[in-house]
Amino acid sequence: VEPGVVHVMKLTVRNLSTRAKRIRIAPPATREFTLKYGAPGVTAPGMSATADIEFYTTEEKDFHDKVIVQVDEERLEVPLHATLPCPEITFDSFLDFGIVTLNSRSSKYVDVKNTGTVRGQFKIMYDESMPVRISPRTGLVDAGKASRLRVEFFGNECVVFRLLAQVELLGQPSKILDVNATVMDQLLDIV
Repeated sequence: VEPGVVHVMKLTVRNLSTRAKRIRIAPPATREFTLKYGAPGVTAPGMSATADIEFYTTEEKDFHDKVIVQVDEERLEVPLHATLPCPEITFDSFLDFGIVTLNSRSSKYVDVKNTGTVRGQFKIMYDESMPVRISPRTGLVDAGKASRLRVEFFGNECVVFRLLAQVELLGQPSKILDVNATVMDQLLDIV
């Protein structure tokens, strides 16, 4: 939401029964949300009742409330959320190199996507003594865009390898990038 701007959303309740129903909508409790609803009395089968829910604030913060829809004895809570624009950084959190030959290098890519409404920032932290290099380790991703990470693995010893890299995201909880590989010596015997 944007402070100082009125946001309006429609709530429609349709009567799916075979009998006429009285639809009531209880207003939200907070002053930032308001309900504009002219109760139609009884709603015929197949018809609907529509209400406008308006949101207005001058503060820069998230707001949460609810309206309660009551049809005869049935009661339904409809949550209302008005949140500030924020980034929504996503990526495939599991990266499997599979089998890697001893003393070889393998590279894979991870796409870091921002499906949010504002630019997002990430920072990747891991033990640099491990046989992995991730680049870039920090970056900005514009809203609706993606950034590609290159992950290189160096198979220096025969081992089942796992690295949990912490990905810090500005304005979001941290996530984990789980990097796995199995390093094997390539032996070929001709009999």
